[in-house]
Amino acid sequence: MDDQTLEQLCQWLQAEHGVQVSMATLWKTLARLGLSL
Repeated sequence: MDDQTLEQLCQWLQAEHGVQVSMATLWKTLARLGLSL
């Protein structure tokens, strides 16, 4: 899997799941899950 930017992940969530989140929200969620970019 290619590396994705936060912006691309936000766009993917919107397109595939109809979920709109900010980059800040996504960043905080990834951090809580122990994931990094």
